[in-house]
Amino acid sequence: MGFASIDVRKFSLAITFSSLYVVLSFMPIGTTLVGGTGFFSLSIILPPTVGWLLGPFYGSLSMLIGSTIYFFFNPVSFFGILTPLVPLSGALFAGLNRRRLSFLSFSFILSFVIFFTINYIKVWWFIIPHILAAFSSLLYYLVGERFRIFLSSFSSTFVQHSTGTLFAILLYHLADERLLVIFPQMLYERSIATFGSFLLIMALEKYVGHRLSF
Repeated sequence: MGFASIDVRKFSLAITFSSLYVVLSFMPIGTTLVGGTGFFSLSIILPPTVGWLLGPFYGSLSMLIGSTIYFFFNPVSFFGILTPLVPLSGALFAGLNRRRLSFLSFSFILSFVIFFTINYIKVWWFIIPHILAAFSSLLYYLVGERFRIFLSSFSSTFVQHSTGTLFAILLYHLADERLLVIFPQMLYERSIATFGSFLLIMALEKYVGHRLSF
């Protein structure tokens, strides 16, 4: 993509949201990350929001910039150099949802569900919310605009969680017992991510989303 084809408005908003991501990353919401180190922050509401408002490219770019900058402030981040890929995934799939490609969210989450079930059959119930998020993404084609935004927030925040959990499994070989501890924390912070991003999109859509081309 050449310089002339850059959408200046989307790029400017991407930089603005990336700065906001850095700020919100220092605001914990009270739970620890998988493995017991670090914390979840209020920044989890941004990837579904930015992806929906800016689309898959500029939304992903925004989260990549913001999370990379945060990584320099916090180089001991739980996922190491893979950290930026977690919020990037949430923004990417929210943007794809906006483009009416929500079946890709379904495919991604379902792939994670299959991988998880094969490796953690004893705690198979852990991925029930992921299954709901996967199939809810298919309802995207059947509902109106407002509920469509909610479904996008729901599915994309579980894309993000699936990505992070996959990294945690591969990096730290999580035990079944650890997943028992994680489950209530997951419900808590994914609820904040879903409802927080939904409300933020509703607040910003009138002033941002409708002025952008998709």
